[in-house]
Amino acid sequence: MRTSFIAYYLFLCIAAGLLSVGSNAAPVSAQDRAGDNASQQVDNSLEESNAVTIKRLEKEMVELKKILQSNTKKQQRLKTSIDSLQERISIQGFASAGLSQTNRDLDYQGASNDLTTLARGRMGLQFNFMLAAKTEAVIQLEAAAANDDWSLETSWAYVQHTISTRYQISVGRMRAPAFSQSQVLNVGYAYPWVRPPREAYTLPFNDLDGIIWTIRQPIGSNGWSAQTRFLYGTNEYGDEAKGLTNNDMRGITVELSNSVWTFRSCYGMEEVILRFKELGFDNQITLGKFFDAALTYENGKLLVINEYTLADTRKTLLGKSAGYFTTVGYRFGQWLPYFTVAQVKTLDDDERLTYTDAEALTAALQGDISLYKANSIANVVNKRQTSYSLGLRYDLQSQTAIKLQIDYGTAFNGTNGFISAPKDALGRLGVHDYDSVTLVNLVIDTVF
Repeated sequence: MRTSFIAYYLFLCIAAGLLSVGSNAAPVSAQDRAGDNASQQVDNSLEESNAVTIKRLEKEMVELKKILQSNTKKQQRLKTSIDSLQERISIQGFASAGLSQTNRDLDYQGASNDLTTLARGRMGLQFNFMLAAKTEAVIQLEAAAANDDWSLETSWAYVQHTISTRYQISVGRMRAPAFSQSQVLNVGYAYPWVRPPREAYTLPFNDLDGIIWTIRQPIGSNGWSAQTRFLYGTNEYGDEAKGLTNNDMRGITVELSNSVWTFRSCYGMEEVILRFKELGFDNQITLGKFFDAALTYENGKLLVINEYTLADTRKTLLGKSAGYFTTVGYRFGQWLPYFTVAQVKTLDDDERLTYTDAEALTAALQGDISLYKANSIANVVNKRQTSYSLGLRYDLQSQTAIKLQIDYGTAFNGTNGFISAPKDALGRLGVHDYDSVTLVNLVIDTVF
């Protein structure tokens, strides 16, 4: 009985405790429940807003990715275009600079007894652009020293199409293929001398506006090949007061070569219109003819070059002249010593009458200055000269060379040779009284 009472008492205590705890808990108000609902709504709104923002960002990321992919493709196409353009364009250049001095007061081949720095100065850039697989455009710009200044000209501007390995056609302004060194005439690095011997290189012009048809043909199986060129065009040289025009220039060149030998010949004709108003030549028309033959041997050590030219434009200031030179050199590593003998002479001196000073003066006192003019013409056109040149070339590297050359000119035989004709107080052209002239050149040539 006692045990039951105790159990009953404990039950009452526990029940009372539970009721006490329940009576002490704070009641939840309507305001609190409203706040909880508003907070829940805000949370839901933020979640919805964040979801929208995330979707928008994801969409923008997709668009940005597309833009980046598009830009990458454009960059790849641009890079491909640049690479293709680089493959289609090539740029080459050449330059020459040096010092020249003679032992005479008169001008001799662009130099005088004052040390001249511009006489041998020249610079050029050549641009080759492949228009198609077999079609190429070529432009060459040259800056050359002239009259203590520099002049810039477009020496080449032509389009060349290779029809096959045998046939090629070129149209535009090109180098006239008159001499063995015509193609590299102004690229000093390409030949041994300071410049090609003037005794043979007598033409006053170098370029051709026209067309050149080239045919190449291998000969047998022993390394020989033949190249033939047919040319037609015109050329302008000088200005209205002093110069010439070559119309209907037509010619042919033939070249036979193997690994050591090269034989080359050229024959051309043209209508020459000469202007030299100071001496009475005003659009004088004549027929001009030109012939050149050259033989070269080069085996890597021994170098032998022979060239002969004949230019015939009679009854003009160009006259009829013949010139030749022979050069022998031998290479010792980077050194190439060489020796050249050259000669030029006019062949039609008897067609230009000359008079003594007394005869010319007597006629002038009577009002006739034609005798003085005839003497001036003869003193300009008639030409005799033999030259000896000793030179040394040193190749600093594969694209740069230094040359020292000493020229000795003599045997003028009563002409001015290549020394400029002296003028008297009345402006009449006379003949110098020198028996020789020495020219020293120091030049550096480079290609790049």
